[in-house]
Amino acid sequence: MLKRATLFSAGLVTSFLCDRLVSQKKPSKSKSVLISSGVALLGVASSLAFHSKDSLFFGGGASLWATLQALRNPKNTSKNTPQDALGVDVSFKEANESLESLLAQNGISPPRTPQTLKVVMDVFDLKGNQVSITRYYWRNLETDDAHRGWVPASVVKVFAAVSALQRLSELGFDATTQIIFKDTGETISIAELINRTIIDSNNMTYNRLVQLAGHSRMSEMLAQHFPNTELNTPYILEDWKKHTQGNSRFDAPLIEISDATKRQVLEPNTQSSPKLCRGVSACTRLSELNNLMAQSVIFQNLQISENLSHLLLTALSASKPRGAEFSNAIQANTPKYAFTAFHKHGFNGEWYSQTVVLLNENQKAFVVSAVGAKGDRTLLNDVGRAIGELIQKAF
Repeated sequence: MLKRATLFSAGLVTSFLCDRLVSQKKPSKSKSVLISSGVALLGVASSLAFHSKDSLFFGGGASLWATLQALRNPKNTSKNTPQDALGVDVSFKEANESLESLLAQNGISPPRTPQTLKVVMDVFDLKGNQVSITRYYWRNLETDDAHRGWVPASVVKVFAAVSALQRLSELGFDATTQIIFKDTGETISIAELINRTIIDSNNMTYNRLVQLAGHSRMSEMLAQHFPNTELNTPYILEDWKKHTQGNSRFDAPLIEISDATKRQVLEPNTQSSPKLCRGVSACTRLSELNNLMAQSVIFQNLQISENLSHLLLTALSASKPRGAEFSNAIQANTPKYAFTAFHKHGFNGEWYSQTVVLLNENQKAFVVSAVGAKGDRTLLNDVGRAIGELIQKAF
């Protein structure tokens, strides 16, 4: 029995070590399944060659590793690009070269590059109804996934804002809408909710936007259009519990909404259970942040009425109390362009993230999402400088 347990464990450990040796980084799920399956077959072949049933336990350990990796963070293969823009012919491709190689080709000194740096940049050519999008990654695809350690923090607040505005649009309300949360009697306008969430990055108003959107309804929208994104638990939980008289979730109270012409009551609803990233407040991908920002700013195709969309665009383009250094660094190094910048930043502990749309009148747009290194919030300033120089020279 001890021998078989040892062989089973050896298969498990061998699969993991092979993974690490091949990838030299945290193994991807697809590589893990492939390598582990190979090790499992080796165990089966050994049992047949040497007439030893014990070898099957070695293969069993490898098979367990493959199963665990297949169940862990299921990978959605959809490119999830903004190709559903109404009336627009969108051509999308992932570039064959990385941002690193583009910098080198254009003689640009690279930014500091710790392992935690993640960047996704989409380059848009906007020519009437013909739109081409090229997506560039820093290093490779695997670096843009929040499951691999980075904390998206306040950048996910744009998802909540979009979802809440979609619901109000669907119900026929406008930018003058007033909201009353009946658990506390708190009364606030949709304009103030959006501004405090996007400009001031207030956590309480972010939580309220999720309640207004309806967590289950919002989660269904995210699963359909942004399959690697979830907003799971309120931010600043202890403050939130005090604010809402003990509610520790996104469970929504009775909500009354009204504008100049009508009034409606939204029934209480319960938060749906996390399915994708259990144990964390929120998760997403940089590529999905890019898609959200492109659909909000460039295509404006998120089923939000024009006057409510104006609230979001105004907040995204407004001067922020902090967090604009990254987009400022890009623009400071692109003198041939005059951009309007729409952006949202996020801080969490030692993480600094930002997503930004740079929109130019000459049919050019750049959508960039980036995550800075742990312990160094100034890193993205240097990354912004390099990206600005790259845009100036290469595009």
